[in-house]
Amino acid sequence: MAKFDCEACGFSKAAPDEWVGRNAICPKCKKKSRVYSELESPPGEATLICECGFEAPPFYHTEHLYRCLRCKQIDNPRPVPFVFDTPNCSKCKTKFKRQDRVYTGVMPAYLSYKPVVDWSRVSTTPPELQLCPRCMHSKLGLNDLGIDFQISFSDDVAPVVGQIIHARMDVCKRPEIPYWLSVPRLDPHYSTSYQVLNFCDEKLGGGQHEFRVEELSKTEPRMTIKHVRELASNEWEWYYG
Repeated sequence: MAKFDCEACGFSKAAPDEWVGRNAICPKCKKKSRVYSELESPPGEATLICECGFEAPPFYHTEHLYRCLRCKQIDNPRPVPFVFDTPNCSKCKTKFKRQDRVYTGVMPAYLSYKPVVDWSRVSTTPPELQLCPRCMHSKLGLNDLGIDFQISFSDDVAPVVGQIIHARMDVCKRPEIPYWLSVPRLDPHYSTSYQVLNFCDEKLGGGQHEFRVEELSKTEPRMTIKHVRELASNEWEWYYG
């Protein structure tokens, strides 16, 4: 049996077997994604393995993984939101907690991790194997599939009027652009092409903020946004990694 999973909006539907390997247009968001057979896993760069026999489906390092203890699986919910809030499990719909996020970028290799430095001499904590959703032991490690190049599905999209976005204001070294608007999933063209209605950029002072999209240009990727509030540090920090 074939299956279509939209990488842009998360729409999923069974598909004819003859469509396997082809790209199809999502009926919901009109973007293209690959149709694959349910007998094979979608492509990826790595998996997560535990000595209890658990193995997560292949994933790309740019994806956002969560540990679902109810389903006993590693989930890759889509789409990644514009705002910094935890998503729901794509299978059981349980809302994830912040500690359920699996940061593969700091995970050691499965059963083969050997420190290259003496961690007792430095203040940095060495990377550790993570909690397995099946056996509940911290023995879950990274298994590289040996792909020499990185392929990732882009979540970058244009916002819509009324959209709430969370952004980090990164200082730019260009006088005409005081801050780079760092927003998950936001098309990078909008990161330097925006206007804040109720604040000048200098008064925002960097940091992390919540905005609402008030207007979008019809001729260029440019948006007008309104400042809503400054985000608390714990609303932003969990997203790193």
